[in-house]
Formats: sequence, structure tokens, C-alpha cells
Amino acid sequence: MADALRTAHDFRFRHGQKTITTAVRSLGLAASWYGALDKSSLDAHKKWIILEDDIILSPLWYKWLKAAWKHYHILPNIAGISLQRQTLIPFQPFQQKQVVNGHDPFLYALVGSIGFSPNPTVWSDFIDWVSSVNPSVFDINIPELITSEWWKRNDKKSIWTQPFIYYCLQHGIYTLYVNLENDMTLAAHIRAKGAHYPTSLGADFKVAKTITMNFPANVSTYDWDGAMVGISHMTGLRRITDTHNTVTSRLQRNVLVQTAKAKRDGSGYVSLVMINEVNAAIVIRMIEGIDTTIFDHIIFVSSDATSALTLRVSHPNLTVITVQDTSPEDRCVGWMNTCMMCNQILQAGISINIIIPRRSADSHKFVQFITAPTELVSAIFKISHLGDRSGEIEICELVSMNEANKHIMNKYERVMHATRSACDADWAILHRMLVSAGSTFTSC
Repeated sequence: MADALRTAHDFRFRHGQKTITTAVRSLGLAASWYGALDKSSLDAHKKWIILEDDIILSPLWYKWLKAAWKHYHILPNIAGISLQRQTLIPFQPFQQKQVVNGHDPFLYALVGSIGFSPNPTVWSDFIDWVSSVNPSVFDINIPELITSEWWKRNDKKSIWTQPFIYYCLQHGIYTLYVNLENDMTLAAHIRAKGAHYPTSLGADFKVAKTITMNFPANVSTYDWDGAMVGISHMTGLRRITDTHNTVTSRLQRNVLVQTAKAKRDGSGYVSLVMINEVNAAIVIRMIEGIDTTIFDHIIFVSSDATSALTLRVSHPNLTVITVQDTSPEDRCVGWMNTCMMCNQILQAGISINIIIPRRSADSHKFVQFITAPTELVSAIFKISHLGDRSGEIEICELVSMNEANKHIMNKYERVMHATRSACDADWAILHRMLVSAGSTFTSC
């Protein structure tokens, strides 16, 4: 400790102010990361980097990082920039595999902790979220990711990456990397003997002495399995694949099922409130001032990260899960997304109560976010019969969450029976999407 303090005080920093913060006790690695940046000084126009003591930096790291932020700060789905090489595919069975991408910068779902420069806006919200939950208790495991296995086996105080991985999955955001030519890197891990290595192995890669400053406006974007899912630019992610077929969507549905198992009540039911950018503000108004015990068995399922963030900021104690909606070309696509995730919950033996807020007489801004509830239920039942469905489903339209409270307390006394009333065109679209998802479909 004394040697570290002496080194810090003796270090001459000629490019600005140097501040030394001393911890009076061991905080653990995760808490050290969470407290590394003072939230009061986080500014969207200022950029940061967190460097641990076991890395070697390229002499060009600052020049490249500054240029990367200049070009890519406008990307709405960037969680941060990592100076390390991307090497891990965490989707099971995990593998060591690098995304080449022509040696140009690319976005990747998994965060890189070596030389990580967080997006200040993202990091500020992440710190708020991680401070509102206890990661040791709150289930942030993501089935089918190897990082979840590492999280479960190790000391939670030593891992900050798994909470951030969960956060990134829920918000659909990515980390920027560049895998340079000739296995060069901007930040190398020295792999010294200690908590992670029984013996010293030396640097994992050589640091770059030269680098090409190439920053394409359109950034290739890769999923948790290393597959390219689209192109990111200043207006967002333009997908080249069906959303419901991506690993991200699959992992999000896994997290939803995992959460539903934990949230179901004594009767085996979990209630779902579907939200999106159209109705999020209305749902927020509906839940103001009501008995919070109603939320014990309710999951708010958002089809987009922005609506999830809006709801979570206004009501931090709610359980909000993001399951990305599919591309908006077809008007029944939202049904498809809902059908797939509800069916997955049903197959897990969990009964579902879908709460649909209804436009009240004096509301002119509400746009229906589920066009036909009976058609939705019919579709869910139809897909459910493809497996050994052991859960049940009911659906209710409600003007307010107080009505939902009364409905739930009365043990789901109102059940709408599903009927098939969707037009042939909608069912044709549903059929096409099911086939593309690799499912069997039989029309009744």
C-alpha cells in the first residue's frame, strides 16, 4: 500500500490535474470499478478510461481512443470502447475466436475490461442501476453465456463485468473494439501470477507501435455468438437478420423465463405488462400512487430499451425486462414477439396473466399496442401446442393498474377465451415468421 501511494504521488502528470483517492479498506474489484468515476463529474462531452495495474499500453492508445470517440460518440448503441483485442465468444459452447472485420473497428455484444473507456451516459445509468440492486441477490445470470458460469463460481465482489453484461443485454448496447493486424493490440494483459493465474504467463499480445487511423461511418455489429447482426450508424442499428432469430433475442427470452420463475405467485401465475415507446408514458401515469405490493408478481416487458429505461428511471423498484421486438415491416410482428416469449414461459410450466392497459374515454394519445387481444391469445395457444404446454394463459384489458390490482387480488376471475379472428393475411405473416424461426406450424 505504501509503495503504491509513493508511486502515485511521485508520478508526474503533465497533461492536466492529478487526483489521488485512497481507500481506507479493501473495496473489492467490483466496488473499485463502480467508484472509479465520480458521477457528479460524468459529462457526456468528456471521455474516460479505467486502467488496472496489470496491463501494458501501446504508445498510440490515447491518439487512437480520442479519434475513435470523435467518430463514434454519436452511435446510440455504444456502451464504451475497449483497447484490448476481442478474443472470446461467450455463447455456449464458448470458444476463443476473434472477429477480424477487416481490422476495422467493430461493435461487439461482450464488454472488454482491459483498457475500457465507458460511454459516460451509459456508465452513469449503469451505476444508478447497479446501486439499486444487490448483484449478489438479484439474478443477473444469463443462461447460455459462459460468463454466468464464472459469475456463479467466483466471489461477486471481484466481478463487475457480469452486471454490466446483463445491463448491456437489456439495453441492446455494444462495446467498440479493433483487432489490429499481426495480432497487435492497444492494451495487453500481462497475466501476472495472482488471483487469475497460478503462474505468470506474460503479455497476451504485443502492443502496437504503428496503427492505421481508419474509422468507417458504418460500423459492423456482432452478436454474442460472433455472428454479424447489422450495421450501426448515427441513427441506430440497421439489422441484416430477423431480430427473433438472433442470439440477443434468445438470451433476452431466457432472462425473461428465469425472471418469471422467480416472480410467480403461489398459484403459479406471473403477470406481464407489455410496454413499448407508444404506451410507456401512459403506463407510467397509470401506476402512480398505487399499492406497490401489486408489483411483486408483475414483470413489465419492454419491446425496446428506451421504454425500459424510461420506466425504470421513473420507478426503480419495478421488474423491467427488455425483449427486443422484431423489425416493424409487418404489423403483426409484435404479436410474434409476444407469442414466442409467452410460449417459452408456458413451456416452463408458468401460467401467465397478460395485463393490457386500455385507452380510457378521455385519452386521445393512446395508440393500441396490441391490435387484437383475442387474436394474440389464439396465436399463443396455437404455438404452445407445438410443445408440452403445462402453463395456462389469460388476458385482461384494464384502464388502470388499480383495476389490475383488483383483478389479481380476485385470483384472475376474468378469463378471455381465445378465438381465431385474425385475417388470413396476418396468419400468413405469422406462418412465414414461424417457419423462418425453424418452428412447425399447423393451421386450425
